[in-house]
Amino acid sequence: LKFIECRWQLAGRPTICLLLTEDLVCGEHFSKVLNLLVDLKSGLCNGIRVRVGRLQNLLSAGCLEHLDFAPQGYSVDFIPEPMREVKSMSDYSSLSDLSHCLMEAVTDKDFDVEPFKTQPTEEIIATLKNLPKAALYTQCRLLWLLYERHGVDFKIFDDVTVRVKLERVCRQAALSKTWRVVRYCAALLRKVVDSLAPSITSILVRGKRLTVGVFGGEEVIIDSPVTPNVIEEELYRVCFPHDILACVLQQELIIVLGHFISVEPELFIGILKVRIGWLIHALNLMMNFGNKEGNLSVYDLSPTDVKLLVRNLLSMKNFSQLYYEHLFFLIENDNQVMHFQIQFQFQCSEQRCNNVS
Repeated sequence: LKFIECRWQLAGRPTICLLLTEDLVCGEHFSKVLNLLVDLKSGLCNGIRVRVGRLQNLLSAGCLEHLDFAPQGYSVDFIPEPMREVKSMSDYSSLSDLSHCLMEAVTDKDFDVEPFKTQPTEEIIATLKNLPKAALYTQCRLLWLLYERHGVDFKIFDDVTVRVKLERVCRQAALSKTWRVVRYCAALLRKVVDSLAPSITSILVRGKRLTVGVFGGEEVIIDSPVTPNVIEEELYRVCFPHDILACVLQQELIIVLGHFISVEPELFIGILKVRIGWLIHALNLMMNFGNKEGNLSVYDLSPTDVKLLVRNLLSMKNFSQLYYEHLFFLIENDNQVMHFQIQFQFQCSEQRCNNVS
């Protein structure tokens, strides 16, 4: 707003249509959005006078500009119509209902898809229809079966395809912050981050090499700049058959590593090759170090938590705490702790031997 106030030289007032979505209202930035709405309602936002009203009432004082790039004789008929509520396909019609829906716990993480592999498609679709909407992980696993059998454009019911259903489940999982489901659906939809190529280039120009692939499986070495299409093809070729979730998480890690190597290059001193699959394995070991159940997974973390965990691993932050936890745990169960100690020291030695694990 400050920039527009200083630079606006056209006739009429700049008009902005602010759209309130579920992500803004139910997301983590709701308090900031609420403060913005309060400022707009008061008529003074960051020291700038603003006016809030209906679009029809603001158009008379707004700015109408000719589009120079439009061909001659081409007219754009803009007839504003009053906003009206459309029929919702969900079970909630107000923001209060939405908040209750998003608070439902998803407890189907341990869903076993094996019994459904021998069932016909009709039974899988019937099961999918009867599932509660909160069972997001079960839905995406059943959608994976349909994806494997018939492809992403297969119609499940009416005009809803596997692709459309995956998009809906992914969006609902993002609202409820079920990150495992978000990554699973994104991998099935073969989503790729646009800024992968610049991040890879940032790593390569500093003399590092990069490998993508799963731990203990095939890896592809990237030692020269590549196009986004090549990145997508290689990433999904080596990761998708072994670990579907790794296809998306490795993209996140490439972005994180590209950021850290630009702002904190000292974290990569002595490292010549960054092995993304080994890095995921090391992050899981670090999370489960001292955990008796060993059921924690980096796939369940938010992107922000993943970024923080990667930095802690590269900077060896809290490693002394891990050592003391190891000594305490050694008294309880000697054999199990020795197993963790050997694995964790192996990962650290790999990091210092020019391979991030």
